[in-house]
Amino acid sequence: MTAPVPPPPEMRSAEQRPAVTSNRGLLTTIAVLAVLLLGAVAAWAAQYQVTLDEAEKVRSLRAERDANWQSDAAAPDSAASAPASTPDPSKAEVAKLEKDGFKNTGHPGLYWRFTPESERPLCSFGSCVFVDVASTTATCGSVYVEGNAVDEDDVIVGYTNDRVGALRAGDKARAELNILQDDGTGVRLSEVTCL
Repeated sequence: MTAPVPPPPEMRSAEQRPAVTSNRGLLTTIAVLAVLLLGAVAAWAAQYQVTLDEAEKVRSLRAERDANWQSDAAAPDSAASAPASTPDPSKAEVAKLEKDGFKNTGHPGLYWRFTPESERPLCSFGSCVFVDVASTTATCGSVYVEGNAVDEDDVIVGYTNDRVGALRAGDKARAELNILQDDGTGVRLSEVTCL
């Protein structure tokens, strides 16, 4: 009696085929996942670098602003008699902003508030907090808004920021602070800076 001849490989059933062919699909899947993971890591690294660059720009602008404020404070009183480059806001204008819930940012003529529920638009994605910025006399190339995302126990769980365009005296703008953390329920504002 002769031994049975096995069928050619293309005619074998899935159980009879060598394991190499089933591993080929697994290896292809692993390779695709590795490429996707590398792409995600590259995108994250690029975004991280943008965040670092923006933070460095904010730090340098803060230092420049503080130096200007210190030099203004050290200027002789004769400079006070010179005409102001921007008019003083009327008390009525400031009182209206304060009545509407605005607070001074520490920068002359620049005010902020959390946007009231009745005026809040939809978030771009996820959950967010909106911050309104108003200028009475400040002229800003842009306004940087920063905050810490907090959980229901007011524990910091993340960081969020936004930058709005140029403001002139009398302008208002709205910043959107996205909360990307699953346990984030709100934002504790840490900075509103005229750049």
